[in-house]
Amino acid sequence: MSSRKPKLILVYEPEKACFDRLVADGHVAARAAEIASYLAQSTDIASEFDALAAACLT
Repeated sequence: MSSRKPKLILVYEPEKACFDRLVADGHVAARAAEIASYLAQSTDIASEFDALAAACLT
């Protein structure tokens, strides 16, 4: 096993930012809202950032 620690790369985008990006890319607002809402539900991890950071230090 490698002596190097693994690296965690976490990509997070809030629902509003996702919605805005989708609309800017040409998606209809209603469809963009549906997509952004779905993605936000599947990536609702903002409240876990501190725990993730602590786990990465061990």
